[in-house]
Amino acid sequence: AGILHVLAVSGMHVSIIMKPVTAVSRNRYMGYKVRCILKILAAVFFMFLTDFSHSVVRAVLMFTYKQCSKVFDRPSLTINGIYFAAIIQLLQNPYVIYSVGFLLSYAAVLSISYIEPLIPINSKKLSGIKTGVAVNIGLIPLLMYLFGKISLIGIVINSVAGFISGIVCITGYVCGFVNKIPLLNFIGKISGALCAFFTVC
Repeated sequence: AGILHVLAVSGMHVSIIMKPVTAVSRNRYMGYKVRCILKILAAVFFMFLTDFSHSVVRAVLMFTYKQCSKVFDRPSLTINGIYFAAIIQLLQNPYVIYSVGFLLSYAAVLSISYIEPLIPINSKKLSGIKTGVAVNIGLIPLLMYLFGKISLIGIVINSVAGFISGIVCITGYVCGFVNKIPLLNFIGKISGALCAFFTVC
């Protein structure tokens, strides 16, 4: 159905990881610019852990762009962050333009920036579905070009998957932490078995 991306390490994981980092760095004795620099270092460290996945590198570069703009007291636009990240990645390796992961990652985030604002859904509770619809609209032409086909059921499921993917990721991190606790590690094993089962299916 094309929802395996929910389990893949992506830019969404960067945003989830950075939330606790942001919460921890909120110290009144720590300067605002110091907090921004610490968050950048944490994001770069996560990028190393994920072996420089294209989507994670893109997200970290965008995050770094935004934090640097705060450090230097300059305005920042999301779309400028996208182009900044793309230029850096292409300068580092021009052949990355032929990578499917690179193309899909940027197509998705551009769809969120350009298409999502045009969708007439104003409820915050449905923001995840709104994002999923926007990404689907933007990716369909690219998927047709790259693979010659699309999954019709995947279009519907992916629109809803965006709504629950954040919950899935957070739950996964919690289970991974719990798995390290001897008396509670069975919870992590059960969740891992479930993930493996649905991945195979």
